[in-house]
Amino acid sequence: MQTGSGIVTNLWHSARRNSDFMMLFADRVYKHCFNKGKLTDVASRARWQTLNNFISKAIVAESARWGDALGDGVTRTKNDHWQPEITRIDNLMNGNVQRFITALRAQGYYPSINPPDFSREGGAVSAGTQLTLSNPNGSGIIYYTINGDDPRLPGGNLSPSAIVYSGPITIGNNLVVKARIRNGNLWSALHEDAYTVSTNVAPVLSAIGNKPVVLGQTLSFTATATDDAAQTLTYSLVNAPGGASIGTSSGVFSWTPAAAGNATFTVRVTDNGNPPMMDEEQITVSVSSATAPVVNSFTLVNASNEQDLMTLTNNAVLNLGTLSSTALNVRANAGNAASVKMVLSGAQSKTIIENVVPFALYGDANGNYNAWTPVVGSYTLTATPYSATGAKGTAGAPLAINFTVTNQAPATITQKGDLNVATVLGQVEEQQKV
Repeated sequence: MQTGSGIVTNLWHSARRNSDFMMLFADRVYKHCFNKGKLTDVASRARWQTLNNFISKAIVAESARWGDALGDGVTRTKNDHWQPEITRIDNLMNGNVQRFITALRAQGYYPSINPPDFSREGGAVSAGTQLTLSNPNGSGIIYYTINGDDPRLPGGNLSPSAIVYSGPITIGNNLVVKARIRNGNLWSALHEDAYTVSTNVAPVLSAIGNKPVVLGQTLSFTATATDDAAQTLTYSLVNAPGGASIGTSSGVFSWTPAAAGNATFTVRVTDNGNPPMMDEEQITVSVSSATAPVVNSFTLVNASNEQDLMTLTNNAVLNLGTLSSTALNVRANAGNAASVKMVLSGAQSKTIIENVVPFALYGDANGNYNAWTPVVGSYTLTATPYSATGAKGTAGAPLAINFTVTNQAPATITQKGDLNVATVLGQVEEQQKV
């Protein structure tokens, strides 16, 4: 089949008549489309996702500005239109390599037999590592070399350096393994990997284990590792959920999940040896739905002695003239909340977020309430509990009350007869008439 025209096309059609050129072409296809190649489905889809993540937030503004530009009554949005298109293209990319290989084979551009599989890809290994080769085809012989030669000579003959594979290859020194499968006169593409024998000992990551966390709360733990050579260790995360972080030198992990479910990722520690070695552990964090916190009530507190005065209820009237103290504070009682946001409006205004108990309207210092002397007037107090600190996480139902502050002196009542009864600040004194 010949398509296209021009100098480049003519060069291609001339070159493909050469069997050695087509073998080299097949070698490059295999190198880049399989294993650690940059054109594998996994690598291609990862690049696609990276591009999408880069513009994800900007798409919201794009939709707000141009979402209805077609004037057809449909507003294009991120979730309803952009994301489905991203998913559609991602689905198309899944299986691209196999479709590509099938198309090449249909034109005779790629061998009909597959290269041998390696039990591990190239890189740093310890001395004595066993490398196993396997034949994914129904027939054929695996030939390999460890001296850098190609098992196949130009023209298609067998290289004198080629070794018939009969068992695991022991890697004792740095070497390059090149392997092909030959079935009659047909050769597979080349599978090539370089192995470096490391004298560096990998660090040992202490076991972390799977972790539970409640939605909206922050999960924290510290990853630790040891290294016999006392090298510098660097911690990192692989495929971590959004917002998760780990200190590169401290190993301190922190994540506040935004949705319930399971997140599986890898915690890795790498040393700075030559070559660098690493250890890692895959863990799963189970995020459970949070139980909405509740504000049960408000309590009026005497800030001068930290004693509770009364439960502050809706439509309460506080008379400063009859209270035992005018140095006051209000506590929101929310035992299962991680934080409470309190908003006071009316004769005076105040907004505060309290992250530790007691949740005090005017704050406290380790349980020593700050004093507040309210002015006369009407007030509304609203407290909203949250499952996480900083008024974050799951919000519970707000509790709101109205109350009034007055300042009236206590009344004195005189009763004729043998007794004068004087009521002063709630105390009754009896005086015998002389």
